[in-house]
Amino acid sequence: MILRKKIFWINFIAMALIAINLRAPITSIGPITESVKQYFMMNSALVGFLTSLPLIAFGIFSFLVAKFQQTQAMIVGLICIVVGELLRGYAPYAINLIGFQNLDIIRELNIYLLFIGTTIMGAGIAIANVLLPSFIKAKFPNNIPKIMGFYGLVLNFSAIIGIALALPLLRNVGLINAMSFWVLLAILALIVYIPQIKNGRLTRRILINDKKFNIFSSIDAWKITIFMGLQSFLFYGLIVWFPQIIVEKGYSIEFSTNITLVAQFVAFPIALIGPILLTHLRAKYKPFYMACLCSLYVIGLLLLFFINDSFLLYIVACIIGMPMGGAFSIALLFISQKSTNVFISVKLSAMAQGFGYLIASLSPFLIGKMHDVFHGFNEGIIMFIFAGIALCLFGVLAYHMHPISNK
Repeated sequence: MILRKKIFWINFIAMALIAINLRAPITSIGPITESVKQYFMMNSALVGFLTSLPLIAFGIFSFLVAKFQQTQAMIVGLICIVVGELLRGYAPYAINLIGFQNLDIIRELNIYLLFIGTTIMGAGIAIANVLLPSFIKAKFPNNIPKIMGFYGLVLNFSAIIGIALALPLLRNVGLINAMSFWVLLAILALIVYIPQIKNGRLTRRILINDKKFNIFSSIDAWKITIFMGLQSFLFYGLIVWFPQIIVEKGYSIEFSTNITLVAQFVAFPIALIGPILLTHLRAKYKPFYMACLCSLYVIGLLLLFFINDSFLLYIVACIIGMPMGGAFSIALLFISQKSTNVFISVKLSAMAQGFGYLIASLSPFLIGKMHDVFHGFNEGIIMFIFAGIALCLFGVLAYHMHPISNK
């Protein structure tokens, strides 16, 4: 019994520390986008593309994860997070120290290294994104809804600390150190994960026969994939541009950051409660719950489009925060619950997060591009409203699907 508890906590702490690395390095960019634009001399579209890069990496590398042994892949993923975070911060700083005379060359090198580091970091996060749901299914088979809810809770906490610490870090240690600060958490997660490589786990091979199963032929798998993509499209687009939307309504960056934090503080408990509540509701109420939760995006965005009052903006943040936390946790729950075994969960996770994050990667760039073209965010908010309507539809469809099997 004591050994079982010890193993439980080793797995639990490893899961939590890996999860805390999966959002903070991305959400921390939102409040400091203006500083990033000025330091690297970029326009809004380019900054939007920078924040889309991790999502593109999520999409591309998620497809590859299922082809490799899980313990090996997770170690590689954590190393990529460490290397990428160091590279995106300190490589441009090192270029500046070299002292090139041509300022255009310095600017281009800085941007290239920033983008390369961000892509490597995104690849590492992609690997962990895909593997953690299957890790939970394998290590906590009797507590999947609770552990998945806690996983969602940690992810939202990661988003919160990324936003909350962004401006204080910028002011106290400078932009480069602020961008690289998160490597400390990545190194800690890597150290804590090391016990997972014992007993020959690092050298075990994936079963050849399992590779023959084609998850892409499952219509049900596509329902979860589109649901994951739409909620990620909304989440990451809002995380990056929500502070600037508030700023352009006439408020300070401090106020807009606080509004964004309110949304994340609301998302924080919903990430835990959402999957548990869905599990315990009567079957006839579950589709209604899914539709109501997702429709809060539409309601909040409609209010955001029309209002400028500071108090009502806090209400908007609370409304938007609920689906921010709940929709993602439920998408992860679907990946575990709608899979009949761990192998299927890895395949489904790779597909849902692969295509899902490719869909999401369009969001920050499109909003930035629309802002450059229309000189405002109204068109982007309208696009988000239609995405919220589609999210309601696919949330209900994903709930009604049957478990996927390779038998």
